[in-house]
Amino acid sequence: MNERELNSGLRQLISRGEIELEMTDERVDCLLGQHLPEPNERLERLKARLTTQIQNDAIEKGRTAVGSKILPFGRFIEAIRDEAKLTRLEIANRLYKDEAFVSRIERGDVHPTALPPSDIANVLMLFRVTISQASATMNVSTDVSATKHGLKAAARSHGGLRHDRRGEDTERALDVIAARLHQKKAAKASAAPPANAGVEEFIEKLAKELERKGRADLLI
Repeated sequence: MNERELNSGLRQLISRGEIELEMTDERVDCLLGQHLPEPNERLERLKARLTTQIQNDAIEKGRTAVGSKILPFGRFIEAIRDEAKLTRLEIANRLYKDEAFVSRIERGDVHPTALPPSDIANVLMLFRVTISQASATMNVSTDVSATKHGLKAAARSHGGLRHDRRGEDTERALDVIAARLHQKKAAKASAAPPANAGVEEFIEKLAKELERKGRADLLI
């Protein structure tokens, strides 16, 4: 996000009355140009608020674009982030985490149920993911993880790359293959596969956490 986008958005917020400031057009121009003796902290707060709003709008559009794709939890989050054109670092800053935290979730290096429910609740809140969607994608994560393990073992037996030499693209390709195998297996099943017990237990904790945070709108 560049300075021009911030300034344009700031003007819109002020013109719509979403920022509680009494300003003339001239004063707005001066403030944006930082020519007035306004505290830098105030301007930074305004720009931070604008950045958050722009990111939220982008995430909402990204969420709509991704729809209900059958993906592991981390890749589902990554797909929304990619559609929103946001970086892992930007998401990490919104979650008050480091970039490695976001990377581990997206790549599936850690299953979401292995993390504190409060952390995953914050992810759901940021990406507008409902509890039912979280449950579905986490169950896919469990199945895909097991499938990937088998694929990696097969690759190693045929001289495939070691884990420390696999890159981001290779990991993503493995996720895609494993997810497709999961979809084929689900399509052949006469009934929906039972939910993973560990996921169900985690989802219950997650629901309580969302309720505690006042996000009953995601409990669907």
